[in-house]
Amino acid sequence: MSTYNVAVADLLNAPDIEEINLSGYAGNPGDIIKITATDDFGVVTVNVKIENSDGTLVEQGAAVNNGAEWIYTATTMNPDLTGDKITVTASDAPANLTEESKIV
Repeated sequence: MSTYNVAVADLLNAPDIEEINLSGYAGNPGDIIKITATDDFGVVTVNVKIENSDGTLVEQGAAVNNGAEWIYTATTMNPDLTGDKITVTASDAPANLTEESKIV
């Protein structure tokens, strides 16, 4: 495959969000959300947004790449998780975006 074909393939393929693991998130500062995201040539950024069931924003920010997965560390107390929506957005170098949401 030529370099051009590889570059076009990356341009046309958005990242995949394979898993949003909420088992470490209980609504406390310091809790973690683990995200598994992949791409042909690598995921550049992963962002997380947490909203209450009524749509109000609890917090949002960037996850940190630790090699095998991305880790988001909560910073805000969120005492009632019922119906909360966690939205993860992953992007690659050509700025392709993939977004996936999970209801708690």
